Amino acid sequence: MVPFAEPEAGIYTGAEPYSRYSWAGTRVSPVATLERKSSMTEDARINTSAFIRAELFDGLRAEVTGSYNFRSTQARSFLPSSISNRWNTGEGYYATANRTDGRNHSYLFQTLLNYDNSFGKHTVGAMAGFSLEARTSYSSRLAATHFPDNLVESFDMTDVDLTTAYATIGYPGRMASFFGRLQYEYDNRYLMTASIRRDGSSKFGKNKRWGIFPAVSLAYRISNERFWPEDFVINSMKVRGSWGANGNNSLSDGAALGLMSSANYSLGGSLMNGYAMSSLDVEDLTWEKVYSWNVGADFSLFNSRLSVSLDYYQKKTSDLLYKVTLYEVPLLAIVSEIKNRFFGHVADMNGILCKLSEKIELSNQHQLRFSEFGTRRRFSIDVQETVIKRLNETAQYCTGTSNCNFAMKYGMKMMGTHPHEWFMFHGAQFGYKHANYMALENWVNVYDGDLGIALSDTYTSGIFLSNLSRKQAKLFDGVRCDSGNEFEFIDRLVARYKELGIDATTKTIVFSNALDFTKALDIQEYCKNKIRCSFGIGTNLTNDTGFEPSNIVMKLTQCKMNVNQEWRECIKLSDDEGKHTGSLEEVQACLHELRLN
Repeated sequence: MVPFAEPEAGIYTGAEPYSRYSWAGTRVSPVATLERKSSMTEDARINTSAFIRAELFDGLRAEVTGSYNFRSTQARSFLPSSISNRWNTGEGYYATANRTDGRNHSYLFQTLLNYDNSFGKHTVGAMAGFSLEARTSYSSRLAATHFPDNLVESFDMTDVDLTTAYATIGYPGRMASFFGRLQYEYDNRYLMTASIRRDGSSKFGKNKRWGIFPAVSLAYRISNERFWPEDFVINSMKVRGSWGANGNNSLSDGAALGLMSSANYSLGGSLMNGYAMSSLDVEDLTWEKVYSWNVGADFSLFNSRLSVSLDYYQKKTSDLLYKVTLYEVPLLAIVSEIKNRFFGHVADMNGILCKLSEKIELSNQHQLRFSEFGTRRRFSIDVQETVIKRLNETAQYCTGTSNCNFAMKYGMKMMGTHPHEWFMFHGAQFGYKHANYMALENWVNVYDGDLGIALSDTYTSGIFLSNLSRKQAKLFDGVRCDSGNEFEFIDRLVARYKELGIDATTKTIVFSNALDFTKALDIQEYCKNKIRCSFGIGTNLTNDTGFEPSNIVMKLTQCKMNVNQEWRECIKLSDDEGKHTGSLEEVQACLHELRLN
């Protein structure tokens, strides 16, 4: 039976004892939502452009282009208390309403000079230009509950409890470009094109905003030579080569800046507006550069009835732009280090290195493969760097580090797996039954085969293994075990691979649950002849100082897909008892949906 509420009833018929339905986008009955929810959207746009062209003299013309675009959006939604996803009403009706407003401005100015001319067997073309793009944006949002009545007119947001209130002025985006191109052709046989751009983008660091990107190409039509036989089976042939550089700035505006975003805080029972850091300052952020060269040939055969093209090319990318979501790791590292400084803890480097040598000896002797995963709970950055440097020098089976900075500094491989947040987001958006499957599918689409160790315990490893499809089991290199009994997990994973017709000895388990080297050796012995294994060891490497390390984690609590969507609660289940995260109500709803209670 579909739960539905009569007006003012305040309950779902047949909904007891669970108040939330995760198969519905709003976590309420979709029938009730269609019947009772009120929505209104306004979208206004102004698009203007102007174009001027002038012939200055024979072969030379000038062009000026300008445009201005404006967009204004307003959205209102109202959900009466009769279909609320909450039971408690408090004072007033537990209706919910949202108001969003947005403004966007974009500008473009471009000038071009073009020259084309032919004289004798020579053809020349040239172009020079300048362009400037700019954009600004503004948005605001209000969300409220406890309305005086269940009327849509309550959009005025008066006499209500505000749950969300913010206004955002987007960082203005600017891009300036100077560019030119020269083309030359002789007798329809020899062809040359050369170009150059100098682009400046406000997305990058103050001293790294400009990039220069040249390109050149050459071609030779051999078939236009006098010695080429007219009745030859190959009636047309051209060989060519090119080299060039391209720039990429596919980042959000202000990506290089340390920015603050609006945030809401509860103070004394009242909602207060404030700010929180939304991005870190990256002074050296600059253009991603792609360098490529190509050689090729084009043929036409049998009076152009058949055309053939042959190409060989190479491409190299430097300063790759890659957006990550690991704010939690450096933040927790800072907290851990501040705690040690506050209590006056001083690390004994000689003692740390002495214990580290014993661990490295165990790894080298038993061929124990491991990675350094110790940034989050490190004693300090100095201790971590000292440990990583020694591992890089002496640990034969250290496969890399999760710290990207030190990996680049010491020429080590960057290591990592899925974050729990990836799966938690998919659970909140698509329901807990489908979270694992959707998360793995989208990971393959986004990362195209990289980072192929799947995290198993966001909604318990048992649910993960039951959701693991044959396709995903074959695509991913292995699985990460981050909680629960490692030995039981080995047996269950090997059994699942066997059930799917996959040889488990071709796959890998990465263990990362509060490991030391002695425990890792026991696990390695148990995995022998069953499945390959590796270990992510963190605190035991970077905070084995004699002082109690911080037992800290950070998990996603809410998420939304876009600015107009309401915040959705995120939870995580654990194979370790008592380590579920999220509200009790949502955890219970998740357990019920997955049939774990």
